[in-house]
Amino acid sequence: GVVVRMLPSLLKRLYEVLLKPLLIVWRKKLSSSILNFHIVGPTKNQGGCSTVYVAHDREFDLPVALKVVPFKKSFARKQFQNEARITKRLSGSPHIVHIYNTFIESNHGFIAMEMADTDLHEKYLGRQLDLKLLKQIFLQICLAVQSCHQNNVAHLDIKPENILIDRAGNIKLCDFGSAVMVTSVPDYLPQIDLGSDFYSAPEVHTKPVQVGLEADMWSLGVLLYAFVCGTFPYDGENECEMMENYRQGNVSFSHLEYAKISPVGKNLIRLLLKPLPQHRLTISQTLNHPWFHE
Repeated sequence: GVVVRMLPSLLKRLYEVLLKPLLIVWRKKLSSSILNFHIVGPTKNQGGCSTVYVAHDREFDLPVALKVVPFKKSFARKQFQNEARITKRLSGSPHIVHIYNTFIESNHGFIAMEMADTDLHEKYLGRQLDLKLLKQIFLQICLAVQSCHQNNVAHLDIKPENILIDRAGNIKLCDFGSAVMVTSVPDYLPQIDLGSDFYSAPEVHTKPVQVGLEADMWSLGVLLYAFVCGTFPYDGENECEMMENYRQGNVSFSHLEYAKISPVGKNLIRLLLKPLPQHRLTISQTLNHPWFHE
């Protein structure tokens, strides 16, 4: 009698754990119409030209994050198609957010992706992190960037808000709206604002725009500096002065001198924040840096 009563819950559990993931893998994508999604509400992770919603795929009974990109500008459709190609290319990587499906409908682009609990900015920024935890987090971010660079993809917008954390504490890099294949840079690139203030490399703001894998290495340097020092590597009495130094690529390591990180860790930051792109560490050199093994 007890077994009979438990059977429905056991079958449901079997479906959730085994059958539903297999169905998704078999289909390789979720629904391809907005009508199949129930929109719960917007998330906190909003981009300048897009909105991300908490949604539910009715067909597969699966919670997803649904990114919606309106095609307001002439190049928006082409930019979305570029993002869709890149995200699908990288989606199998363990530290890249998993994409279930991308589709276009009613002059909007849609990307259905896995849900995450929080992001790096919300969970950790402004907190003094234990160095062991910081290394674990930064290592996973570097592994995500390695997946990009092995596929000739420059993300170009690495910042805490674009680094998601799932329920198990795994890091997932997301938002490839600014990303490019460095082997075939899209023609719309000069028309968009690349990266984010203080995190993006100086060369992405030059005319003509210069983009390469090295730009992501600068962002990694800023990210590590910010977590260690609690501020950005640019001097200034106020945000305007800091912005001016940032735009000119004038790096300051004044706060690094007193930071609670070893000389080896400080060396890593300095090697990432080289003004000339060709002088920065590559992602392979970064992953082999002795700081990770101290």
